[in-house]
Amino acid sequence: MNSRKFYIVIIFLLLSIKSSQSENILYLDTSYIMNNSLAGKSIIDQINSKKKIYQSYLIKKKIN
Repeated sequence: MNSRKFYIVIIFLLLSIKSSQSENILYLDTSYIMNNSLAGKSIIDQINSKKKIYQSYLIKKKIN
């Protein structure tokens, strides 16, 4: 019975050590992706066009 508990503890420890070593920390540079990918450039263009439309709308509303 004691040897069974010993083996269970050893297996648990080995599995936990292996799983903690497989953990990687990655850094994702979203500004680089947005500025250099086709989808990111398209999104930026769409945002800028909507921004210009909204700004012109606010200027017209302010004048009236």
